[in-house]
Amino acid sequence: MDTIPSSEWTAVDTDDLETADRSTDERIFTCGPPDSTEDVDVSISTENILSSTTAYSPSDHPIHVEVCVSQFSVETFAVIEARVVEFLRSLGPRHVPTTLNNCENHFTLINPEILNQKTGDFLQRCVTSISILLDEADGENGYDASRSVDLRTVPLLVHVYQLVSGDEAFPIHETFEVGSETVNGGTVWLLPSMEMHGLWESLIFDSDIKLSLLGYAQTALLFADRQVCTSIIAWNRVVLLYGPPGTGKTSLCRALANKLAIRMADRYTSTKLIELNTMNLMSKWFSESARLVARMFDAVKEYLEAPDHLVCLLVDEVESLTAVRNSAMSGCEPSDAIRVVNAVLTQIDQIKRYPNVLVLATSNVTGVIDPAFLDRADIRLYIGPPSAPAIYTIYRSCLTELVRVRLLEPDNEGLLSYRAVAAMQLSENKMNSVSLELWRLSERSVGLNGRTLRKIPLLAHAFHLTKVNPGLRSSMSFSGRLHLPMCHSTSTLQSGPVYSIHTPVGQPDTRSTVSLPMFLQALRLTIESQFSELKSLDLASSEVGRLRSLRPRIERHNNSPAEIRLDASGDR
Repeated sequence: MDTIPSSEWTAVDTDDLETADRSTDERIFTCGPPDSTEDVDVSISTENILSSTTAYSPSDHPIHVEVCVSQFSVETFAVIEARVVEFLRSLGPRHVPTTLNNCENHFTLINPEILNQKTGDFLQRCVTSISILLDEADGENGYDASRSVDLRTVPLLVHVYQLVSGDEAFPIHETFEVGSETVNGGTVWLLPSMEMHGLWESLIFDSDIKLSLLGYAQTALLFADRQVCTSIIAWNRVVLLYGPPGTGKTSLCRALANKLAIRMADRYTSTKLIELNTMNLMSKWFSESARLVARMFDAVKEYLEAPDHLVCLLVDEVESLTAVRNSAMSGCEPSDAIRVVNAVLTQIDQIKRYPNVLVLATSNVTGVIDPAFLDRADIRLYIGPPSAPAIYTIYRSCLTELVRVRLLEPDNEGLLSYRAVAAMQLSENKMNSVSLELWRLSERSVGLNGRTLRKIPLLAHAFHLTKVNPGLRSSMSFSGRLHLPMCHSTSTLQSGPVYSIHTPVGQPDTRSTVSLPMFLQALRLTIESQFSELKSLDLASSEVGRLRSLRPRIERHNNSPAEIRLDASGDR
C-alpha cells in the first residue's frame, strides 16, 4: 500500500518560529516526498516526530484540522493526531472547509489501495469527526471563504479535543445565600461543550469580526502568558460587543470561548465559560448589589487560581451593571447605583492580574454605559444586521441543512455560493436559476436581524408551505396511525386498513419532502409577513406613544362634570 511513513511528517513547534504569528503550541505538519512505500504502523510521540526537508513558511496559512475524539476512546491524543495526519495525506485535493463524520462512514469509504485499512479502522473507533477549516486570515469576508487545497502538501495545524460529556456537560449554577434568599449569580459551562459545538462556524458576519476576535484573544492571552510588563504595554483582556438585538453578540461570545477551548487545548487543560446573571446581581436592598457583585467575582477568582485553566467571563447586557454614574446622580438612590459601577470596575482591575481570564461583554444600548468601563475595553466591535450577501449565505446554510435531513429535495444544479453567483454577474441561466431566486429573497430580507433570519425556514414550513401547495397539508403530519373506513353492501361502516403515518427511524420519509423552488415561494411569503409584522409593531408602538401624550388631556376630559353626569346616566 502507498502510505506516507511517519518519518516524512514534520512537527514544527511554534515557539521556534520567531516570525510566526501563532499563539498556541500545536504542531504544524508538512510533508515531503515519500521515499518508501512500506506499510508503517504509526504509533508515535512528540519525541518521535522527525523533520523533513520541506520547510514551513510563516506566510503560508495552514489548514486547521479540528479532531473530535470519541467519548469511548482510550488512545492518547498524540497517536490519534498521527493517524489523522496519515488519513488526510491520503485524501489529496479537497474543497475546504469540509467535515468528515464517522456516522456517515467517511473514514471507511477511502480507496483501500490509498489508505491503510488499519488507519481507517482506528479512526472509525476513536474519532467522531474531523473538521478541515481554512485559516481565518484566508477569508476575504466573513461569510464565504472556501477554496480547494491539496492535503498531501499543505501545512496542517491539528487540534485534538474531546467534548465534555456526562454530568459535566450540564451547566453549574453559582449560588449564594443573601438573608433568606438564594441568589443565582452565574452559570458555569465546562468547554468544549456539545451545546456550543459548531456554533462558531454557523455565525455569519459581513466583516472579519471572527478573525479579529480570535486573533485578539490569542494575542492577549499570549502576552499575559509571557508576562509582558503591563506598565509598558497596557491591556485588560476585556472585549465589548455592541449593536441592536438579535445580531448574534451573545452567541459570538459563547462560540469564541468554545473555539478557544479547542484551539488552545495544548496550553490549557480545561476551559470554563462563566455567564453572569446581571439581573440577579441587582438587589432590592440598599447597598446589597455591590456586595453581590463582589461575591460573584470572588467565586470567579477561585476558578482562576489554577494557571492551566482558562476562564472566559461573559457579562451579557453589561449596561445593567455599568450605567453612567452621572445619570445615576439624578435618581432617588444614586449612591447604590454608583456603588455597583465602582464594584464592577474594581473587580475588573483585580482579575486582570490573572493571566488566564478573558472578559466578554455585550450591550444593546451603549449610550448608557459608564465611560470608565468603555475605556477599559481593549476592543469595541459593532455587530449590526447582515447585508444581502451574508443573508444569502445564511439562507443557503439553512436550505442545505433541510436537504440533508430530507425535508427538501436536492436540486440538480445545487445552491451556488455567493461568490459563484457574483462571478456570474447575477445573469440567470439554467445552472443558477434557483440560486438567483434565493439572492432576490436575500435582497428583500435586508433589515432583518440574524435571529429572525434563522427562524424564517421554520415559519415557512409551518405556515406558508401549504399556501403554496394546499395538497401538502395531509402529508406534513409526521406521526400517528391513519384509519380508513370500509363500506360494504349493508351500508355498515366497518374498520378498514390502517396506515402508519410515522416513518420508521432510519428510513427516509419522502412524503414530507418538497421541492426547492416550492419552498422558496414559501420563504418569500414568510419574508413578506415578517415585514408586515414589523410594520404593525411600529404602528402599535407609535400609537402607544401618541396615546401617552394624549393621556393627560383624556384624564382631564374624563374628570369633567359633564362626563361624570353622562357616566352616571349610563349606569342608571
